[in-house]
Amino acid sequence: FFSRSAKRVALFKQCVEELAPDRTRQRLVQMCETRGVERHESVITFVQLYPCILAAIEKCQLLDPSTGTKATMLGHSIQTSEFIVSVVVLESVLAITLTLSKSLQSPRIDLIQALGHIRGIQDQLRSKRDDADVSFGHVWEQAKILADAAAVVLATPRQAARQSHRANIPANAPEEYFRRTIYVPFLDSILQEFANRFEGQSGAVSHLVSV
Repeated sequence: FFSRSAKRVALFKQCVEELAPDRTRQRLVQMCETRGVERHESVITFVQLYPCILAAIEKCQLLDPSTGTKATMLGHSIQTSEFIVSVVVLESVLAITLTLSKSLQSPRIDLIQALGHIRGIQDQLRSKRDDADVSFGHVWEQAKILADAAAVVLATPRQAARQSHRANIPANAPEEYFRRTIYVPFLDSILQEFANRFEGQSGAVSHLVSV
């Protein structure tokens, strides 16, 4: 949205200078389909500059009607409870896996070192999963900071007796609901992806070491 117009880029840069002058990045990182490090950094930068994004969107709403309509729709979509919690959960996991993504791109790393690093990341993620009540508490506090910037209250989506298009898990509070519907399933998915992708390599290394 911002990168498609020089005027929007200038507005966003102005908001960063006003609200986050200490940030080294003054532009968002585009999501790259092939470069893992940039995918990590794009989400992390988005969370860090979230208040600046909201301010820039608000200014874009005052531009021409077409831009204003797009900015309004974008603003609404990134201020929902589901989006805020989801992006903070994603950022919390990518902050851990970023170092792995960088190390795996090093031309000097060998397979044994790589698998050792992978096991270390898996252990960190498994620890978060096993102690989800505590680890999600830190994520929830970060989500509340973003919600305050957006002037919204994190709330459980409307529940229905029969729900087929989203999770309808019972919960006594919004924090419990989002922990059960977003945080824990996402960690389970990431851990399963690690297992599917790297179990074969671990077996090959064990066989080579035994030889």
